[in-house]
Amino acid sequence: MRMGFENDGVDFDDGVRLMTEGEIRLDGVFVVTVGLYRKQPDGSAYVREATVRVPTGPTARSMDAKKLRTAVERRIRDLDDLPIY
Repeated sequence: MRMGFENDGVDFDDGVRLMTEGEIRLDGVFVVTVGLYRKQPDGSAYVREATVRVPTGPTARSMDAKKLRTAVERRIRDLDDLPIY
């Protein structure tokens, strides 16, 4: 399934939801803002867990949902590895 970069979303079987919130150019790089949500254990709602910006490309307007999820998870790992001063 492909996800558009302008207000699109997909739910995965393991309770993860990705929601795209638009593409912007940040410091000369095209990025899409993505909200990562997880379903509550009782299944009543999704709770926002993170917001990340994933680099895309100047002509990209959508991406395969699994590929976008991998990119989101990688960005979160990269951000978690940054030192805090």
